[in-house]
Amino acid sequence: MRQQKFSVGIDIEEVSRLLISAKNSRFLGRVFTRDEISYYRSKGKGAQSLAGMYAAKEATIKALSQLESVEYSLNDIEIGHEKGIPFVKKLRRGGVAIAKHFEFSLSIAHTRNEAVAVVVVRRK
Repeated sequence: MRQQKFSVGIDIEEVSRLLISAKNSRFLGRVFTRDEISYYRSKGKGAQSLAGMYAAKEATIKALSQLESVEYSLNDIEIGHEKGIPFVKKLRRGGVAIAKHFEFSLSIAHTRNEAVAVVVVRRK
């Protein structure tokens, strides 16, 4: 079987569900990094940002699962933002950074009620 070079992942999340979960600081710390939590808290529409980052993590896991038979968890992935543009900032497995093996293209959009993320992952 030929090894796949790229894959696509997509996810949609309800903002209200993430907002309820965000009230539990253990949930935040288990799923999001300090930088992600700071970004969420700095935004006027923080719940939409939180749901967008969550959807981005899920979409990234879905795309990676098509390229590797390794399982990733939400806290293995960190979403960053530069000038408002989201990107996969870090990817770890077992504490080891492995993002250098992949290229990511990420897009996040949200309404008041839902957030959606699409990611394209390419193996280098």
